[in-house]
Amino acid sequence: MAGPAKRMSEAPPITNTIRAGSAELHRLFAELDAGDSQGAHKRETHRWPFPSQGIRIAMNQPGGSESSLYYACRNLSSGGLGVLHSAYVHPGTTCTVYLPMPNRGEHPIEGTVVRCRHVRGAVHEVGIRFKESIKVREALTLDLVDGAFTLERVPPEKLIGCVLHVDDSSIDRRLLRHFLRETSLSVVSVEDGPSALARANEPFDLVLLDQDMPGMTGTETAEKLLAGGLGCPIMLVAGSVTVDVRRKAREARISAVLPKPLTEHGLLRAIAEFLVLKPQDAAAGAVVRSTLKLDGTTTELVNEFVEELHKRAEALKKALEASNGAEVYRQCSQISDAAPTLGFESIAEVAHESMLSMDGGKALTRATKTVRNLILLCLRARAVDSKAAPVKEAASG
Repeated sequence: MAGPAKRMSEAPPITNTIRAGSAELHRLFAELDAGDSQGAHKRETHRWPFPSQGIRIAMNQPGGSESSLYYACRNLSSGGLGVLHSAYVHPGTTCTVYLPMPNRGEHPIEGTVVRCRHVRGAVHEVGIRFKESIKVREALTLDLVDGAFTLERVPPEKLIGCVLHVDDSSIDRRLLRHFLRETSLSVVSVEDGPSALARANEPFDLVLLDQDMPGMTGTETAEKLLAGGLGCPIMLVAGSVTVDVRRKAREARISAVLPKPLTEHGLLRAIAEFLVLKPQDAAAGAVVRSTLKLDGTTTELVNEFVEELHKRAEALKKALEASNGAEVYRQCSQISDAAPTLGFESIAEVAHESMLSMDGGKALTRATKTVRNLILLCLRARAVDSKAAPVKEAASG
């Protein structure tokens, strides 16, 4: 009898250093959010609410010791984490954050404390910057179709490339060009789906499709563009982003959905997701460019290699459909050998990962997901790394 009685009288375990439960944390986070709302546009990356009663963080103390404690977590971005702690932490303190990841458990991330401010009582808010950016959508299971764009402040001059804008409204086409006036984007505007299909073979970096077009909707246009081999991401713009619209967007393999009415800030954030962020995986929909400094000679070599990557993507697709493991392995090997030399390190990494997964071609099934990722990355390869022409509108049709 003594054993169970003792267990019932024990206090619940402390899950964070400020000794706060979920209800108290919810109230505290709401107060902090109300005070921080004005500073959002000054941040480089968007902060996502990530309320947790306890995330394990190992802080490196002076003298070489380490304290591993559970901190109440407030928010998360691709570049860092905000937590609450019961004491002041000196900026510059290095640490390891053990971020809980769905289906992967704790994932260690190196970081540095960049700020610490007193909130009230013994509570301090601690800002931690990660040593390397993370895929925040993996940690939070966010989806670009749900509008989960990670960048907050986007310098317009960073947006370089060519965009195909498809919208039957001349006012909306003009408005979009106005929003992009300070960027280095070249905008080709057409008024319907058939006109977009007629230009699908041009080297676009992103396609913006209006959903509510007569004759052929945005999702229907997207399906035809992708079936025809379009190698860049597609973003749908919709006046009413309903559950049904999101479902159709996912079925059409659209990379992101942006609601109307458009704002300049929102549009820049959405486009930057594809044209600014480093392409860490194909699911991000990012354009892949050579990291080489291009001159006349290297530009020609990179252009030729981009064409080769597109051909190898088709060869990989056919070999995968035929379950030809040896051919898939051979194509991955060729890509892995040449891609780093020509500035496509991210593609080389996925090609090498595919080779390791399939064990010389004998375990193709195990590598299927990685190989499909490689195919999409190859199709998204772009050679142009110079400033594009200023924003312009091409003739419709």
